[in-house]
Amino acid sequence: MLVALGGLLVGNLRSKPADTACSADRLLVVASGDIAEAVSTLASRYAAGPGRGCTAIRVQAREPATVAVALAAGWDSVRYGLRPDVWIPDSSLWSRLLDAAPPDATRPDSGLGDVAARTGPPLAYSPLVLALPARMVDALHWSQHPPSWADVLHVLGDDRGWAAFGHPEWGPIRLAVADPTRSTPALEALIAWTGATRGLGQEDYLPAAVVNQPSVVSALRKLRSRVSRTGSDTVSLLQSLPRAGEADQSSAAVGHPSMFVMSEQEVWRYNQGKPAIPLTAVYPADGTPVSDHPYLLLHPGDAPAGSRAAAAGFLRFLREPDSQTWLVSQAFRSGLGTEGAPFVPANGLRPDGVTDLLPATGGATLSRLTQVWNSMPLPAR
Repeated sequence: MLVALGGLLVGNLRSKPADTACSADRLLVVASGDIAEAVSTLASRYAAGPGRGCTAIRVQAREPATVAVALAAGWDSVRYGLRPDVWIPDSSLWSRLLDAAPPDATRPDSGLGDVAARTGPPLAYSPLVLALPARMVDALHWSQHPPSWADVLHVLGDDRGWAAFGHPEWGPIRLAVADPTRSTPALEALIAWTGATRGLGQEDYLPAAVVNQPSVVSALRKLRSRVSRTGSDTVSLLQSLPRAGEADQSSAAVGHPSMFVMSEQEVWRYNQGKPAIPLTAVYPADGTPVSDHPYLLLHPGDAPAGSRAAAAGFLRFLREPDSQTWLVSQAFRSGLGTEGAPFVPANGLRPDGVTDLLPATGGATLSRLTQVWNSMPLPAR
């Protein structure tokens, strides 16, 4: 697992006015790397506004998988540091995985604990997309006719590669996808492709037994054979693309991935760096899984009322219109409907709404999917 990506202390603990009733002196928040910086910025605003003189908020960027492992084992403070008060993973899928983990009999505090921590209000949304260079999107005609998830499987499964679309010089169609045990976009993509193989929609349930069916295993094995690069997260995958100033800046050169599995917000962030090869987000026509960034309370049942009140106060601030507007400016959606800037083609995104397509999946199904996927060998490069 990745270690903590880092931490930011935001909001200095100021001297408390004598007439101010403070909820708590400190609030420790861990958030997934995609939203941690945004939450940190909003925490600074909170400390200068509604939380002024009372609550110092420390925001740490941590991989959701690392947090889930730490919670499942009862949170060893020697190894992981202080147990957080609030957890903001990029998707509620991680709390489902944690719920499915067998409890540690030696640690009564293992897992999420009380029911309130298992679910939480969403802070921001980011749909899963397929990210490709614009010239490849055009070659596939996906700008005019967005593919379904089954269509994408068909394209990736074609042994002719780019020759099937008039570009034999581009070689095979290669996929870059991170480890689904550590990456939310990768895990969501596996769910979407498995659902497409079985013809499932949002209202359907995907049991763990389905993952063992020959048709699903065959589809996943074919998909795995098209993976040219994997890693812990999207950032590591994007390092495979040529950089500005390099002699070969053609994303279609043999050896470079053709298609990335990413969140919409990750596409925006990548393109903000003015890369040599910008990426265009492709939104599957039958919908796509959407990360919801839930606000999960991790207080034990006997936590002081002040700590709970402080967490609730920060949540209210994060959900205020001004805070939500600022999150939208960072390419997090406030809902599934139409958004304005920065959701524009110039940033590789589309402004219209999205359909959340995430077949109901319990933790056991998620665990089985990752086991089957990671048991398949990667093709030789």
